[in-house]
Amino acid sequence: MIVLDTHAWYGWRTGSRTLSARALNVIEGSDKVIVPAICCWEMAMLVELGRLRFDRSIQRWLTDALDHERIEQATITPTIAVRALDVRRYFGGGDPVDHLIAGTALAFNAPLVSADEELATFPGLESIW
Repeated sequence: MIVLDTHAWYGWRTGSRTLSARALNVIEGSDKVIVPAICCWEMAMLVELGRLRFDRSIQRWLTDALDHERIEQATITPTIAVRALDVRRYFGGGDPVDHLIAGTALAFNAPLVSADEELATFPGLESIW
């Protein structure tokens, strides 16, 4: 089981060359791929801001990108919320989306597939890129 950061999920589902070979191998070899629900919001925001474009509506893309037998979408639970707060405290602020994604990996005790070098420094969080 692994947890994907937004950019890792995007890279995997679009076949983007921005996804590292190691990340792709880990994703392809995992029996369960967890996508935090906040990643859907982040993707929609990137479309809204004009940083991403798709050949279909963002609603359709998100639905299609989650439609995979190994993907499980993780909602924000109390445990994830508290673990995200632990991450926020450690870094003294920062991006709440990143905190929730890291909190999801910590709550599931699963590696996080992410290129975020700062998150990789959080104690107890295994980061793969």
